[in-house]
Amino acid sequence: MWKDDDSLTQIEGLDTGTYPKKCPICGKSSVHLLMYRYSEMSTGGGSWIWCSSCRRYSHINVTIPKWWTNFDGLEVKQLFASPEYNIDDKREDIDRWVNKLISTKPDLSKEKPISITDDKTLYVIRIEPQKITTEEKAEFAARLCRCDKKLALELIENEGFELYPMPATDIRIVKEALEANGILFGISPEYKW
Repeated sequence: MWKDDDSLTQIEGLDTGTYPKKCPICGKSSVHLLMYRYSEMSTGGGSWIWCSSCRRYSHINVTIPKWWTNFDGLEVKQLFASPEYNIDDKREDIDRWVNKLISTKPDLSKEKPISITDDKTLYVIRIEPQKITTEEKAEFAARLCRCDKKLALELIENEGFELYPMPATDIRIVKEALEANGILFGISPEYKW
């Protein structure tokens, strides 16, 4: 059985090196990546990161890099959240495709880096499902979820909670507050404005 686990999104250098990569959970070299641009005119798309050994995966909406092109062995109607129904059986072909894209991508280090105030991406923070055990964290969770403590604790424990899209300057502040309170979370770019 496959298990959704956003900790895979924290792997360093997802767009560098070669695939498969070493899994931070099981330690085997069986982590794969696939991104799919929804249309040629869009920067939006889906991303799948999965380990075919321990069967952990993460599927999130992302801003697709300009250098990325879709793997031609799949159509959008074949894509589902969990890898077991669509992409894991094509992992070797996908790895070859991703490795080719990474090896030929343009050198982005030559481009002028944008400051956090120039970043026009809106980001989404997803609070991971977890048990909140202290009163202080419960009050913080209620403020984040904009509801009473009981409902906030149920939401976070059972499903997690997604905060509304926000700019990079706000994300930095919220991220620091989440880290200070020991709340598990993931961040993904959502769309440009």
